[in-house]
Amino acid sequence: MGESLEEKGLFEPPSLGLENLKGLVEKHFGILDAQFYGSLPSFIIEKEGRMKESFEHLYKDLKPLGLMPILRHGVDAPILRIYKFPGEPSSRILLSLSLFLLTLVGITWFGFMLTDTPLLDEFQPSFPRPIMVALYVLSMLAIFGLHELGHEIACRVRGIKASPPYFIPGLVGGTFGAIIVIKEPPANKDTLFDIGFSGPLLGILASILVASVGILTSPLVPTSHIRRIEALYPGIAFEEIPVPIIFTLLMDLLRTPPSSAEAFSLILNPMAYAGWIGFIVNFLNLLPAWQLDGGRVFSSLIGEKRQKYVTWLSIIVMLLLGFWPMALLIALLSRKTVSIECLDGISSLSPARKVLVALTIPILILMAVRLPLFGL
Repeated sequence: MGESLEEKGLFEPPSLGLENLKGLVEKHFGILDAQFYGSLPSFIIEKEGRMKESFEHLYKDLKPLGLMPILRHGVDAPILRIYKFPGEPSSRILLSLSLFLLTLVGITWFGFMLTDTPLLDEFQPSFPRPIMVALYVLSMLAIFGLHELGHEIACRVRGIKASPPYFIPGLVGGTFGAIIVIKEPPANKDTLFDIGFSGPLLGILASILVASVGILTSPLVPTSHIRRIEALYPGIAFEEIPVPIIFTLLMDLLRTPPSSAEAFSLILNPMAYAGWIGFIVNFLNLLPAWQLDGGRVFSSLIGEKRQKYVTWLSIIVMLLLGFWPMALLIALLSRKTVSIECLDGISSLSPARKVLVALTIPILILMAVRLPLFGL
């Protein structure tokens, strides 16, 4: 069965006696046997068709008492053990606020670097530089803030305590995104999926919105005019950046070039650039490496053992696409960090969520981009 939560020594035995706990358990399960496993109350229970729902009800009954059930496969029947709920770690509000302010400074600095060009008046005279910087900052905060808000909403709906978001300052774009720390194990695979999928879902929707507005407001310029600008300013060279399929689809849908024989190019303004970064970061975060949101999504379907192989497949994908710093980081974390196990280790993922896991693959393909010269 592998190393379980209890074998890792993460939880303590409850103070209630076996008979008292038995009365709570038998409200939801048929009990075949009740005994102590070391100092832990253990119950061999009957298999039933609504085991997931019964476990959720027991979980909700025990949590206000400071208790936590863990359900695992036994030799002949499921085994339910009850533990004292782990103590809540500190929230570290000051650290969260400090990282947010540093990230805000990083995003603002990158916005000024991004708009540090004499061509702004040439292509978008109606957008002064301070406005462009402000729009870039707001766009980045919207993308990454909504991503973390998705996790927060899922945690609140599922009754899971989580830390405030910890934003991560970075050089590329000004930030590498943000993380939240789950302070307790998810009840079942549905909860694990919801927490993992909710962040990328809102993050991708925010990226689509920001990229769409950015594309609509970016100048569509004849390529011949760009060549004249490059000749006029020898120190400036326009660079064609690789974009994911979804970005190309948005450009084709929203900005159709004039019907002429002359070629046109879309000069991405800071909002469009922020949308581009949003797609890349959400793509990386949705990859099925178990330290990432995509790892939670896929492990809720395929299990922890298979997830290890998918994690290394994700690392290979990162290397092939040019995201080698991220690949090295995930490879390092794979040797250090501990995966999250669900309290209910028996019940499977719901059918609707299985469909969403399958849809994650085409979503990843739509957002994939190869960066031959650098990685994030």
